[in-house]
Amino acid sequence: MIELKIRSKAEIKAKAEVGFNGDFFQIIPYSISMVNYVEPSAAVCYLAADVGNDVLGRSVRLAFDESKVVSPEKFQEVFASGKIQEAARERVKAAMQKYGYKSKRELLKNMMCCWISMSETVVQIKPTYHKTIDGYSGISVNGDEILHLPSSATDEEIGNAVREGIRRCTSAIR
Repeated sequence: MIELKIRSKAEIKAKAEVGFNGDFFQIIPYSISMVNYVEPSAAVCYLAADVGNDVLGRSVRLAFDESKVVSPEKFQEVFASGKIQEAARERVKAAMQKYGYKSKRELLKNMMCCWISMSETVVQIKPTYHKTIDGYSGISVNGDEILHLPSSATDEEIGNAVREGIRRCTSAIR
């Protein structure tokens, strides 16, 4: 029987972040290095709050396709270039414009976030604690709030688990 846990960072092949603020989902591909970071060359996927679980799960898989494993040197190069920071500013600006928010705070105050990792055998959905308007931390390292699915799970199952992960998020903001 396969153990449904990711035991080490080295097992992770792809990462994404899913945010949900009650109005929409945003699915953001991540690159994996000494520090995980939003992949600046990848597009953010926005989905309506009532999107089907199959589409939500498929969108997470598509974000995994854009995730990269990069060397520490490449991370340093990308970070020093300012591309990560610029992509973050543009992402907030685009979401505000697309959904009619007047401020970053209004956009992010209810934004719950899950960090999603994929290994050869497991998809891990890790709910977070919303500690500042645009800052999140993991609730625990190996707690019961973390969801594990086989990598063979259907898109519908992944989408359903993402919704459950969002429900398990906590916040100091709202």
